[in-house]
Amino acid sequence: MRRLALAAGGAASLFVAAAAAGSAFEPEQGVANPMQGRPLYVHPATDARRQAAAWQRSRPDDAARMLRIASQPHAIWLGEWDGDVRQVTETHSRNAEGARSLPVFVAYNIPYRDCGLHSRGGARNGSEYRRWIIGLARGLGGRPAVVVLEPDAIAAIDCLPARLADERYALIAEAASVLTTAGAIVYIDAGNANWQQPGEIARRLTRAGIASAQGFALNVSNFHATDPNVQYGARVSQLVGGKHYVIDTSRNGRGAQVEREW
Repeated sequence: MRRLALAAGGAASLFVAAAAAGSAFEPEQGVANPMQGRPLYVHPATDARRQAAAWQRSRPDDAARMLRIASQPHAIWLGEWDGDVRQVTETHSRNAEGARSLPVFVAYNIPYRDCGLHSRGGARNGSEYRRWIIGLARGLGGRPAVVVLEPDAIAAIDCLPARLADERYALIAEAASVLTTAGAIVYIDAGNANWQQPGEIARRLTRAGIASAQGFALNVSNFHATDPNVQYGARVSQLVGGKHYVIDTSRNGRGAQVEREW
């Protein structure tokens, strides 16, 4: 929720990989971590990199700081603003392949996105969404990539009437299956530790097709501290067959600063 502007600009997203009931930094022995040992893709043409170049002569110290920001890997958010999602995905996945790195994409185009609030939008209907997901999958072209599916979509599904909620679960399950078949490492978004109870989000993940995904993602574009999400993720993982999970740590160094902050 509340992240359309960030998404359009390519919000930073550094994922900490975690395993079922294990540490956020070292997967539990015997639990596969598909991202281990694989550097994440650094976008070569971000606003931060352009700003660093503009400051190179007039503000060299600030330029160096900005370049440090630009050098961090971040997720590429995909939605209706992209136009041709296949072309966008293909460009980034090819660039990542050339750099021997792993791109992270965030699919954010579910119908009735954000319950019609700040980040409203998304595909106009289920058929359009299915075509969009197929375009995303074709853009990957079999190249390795991480795809995080639909931030907030199941954590906030209560805003939808039953018919549309059923459709949303089906769309996410189909997307997870299509993208996994295309070779992507798929994580279904599960909100954060301060949202749904573990049992409830596990039930929703099951309906959303977690069985065909690599696992689930937490704290995507949120500010909540890492440790509570590690504990929460471990509990949820135990309820969904020991699925792997990842945590977005790109903006949570101070944690949420006010009650109920996202």
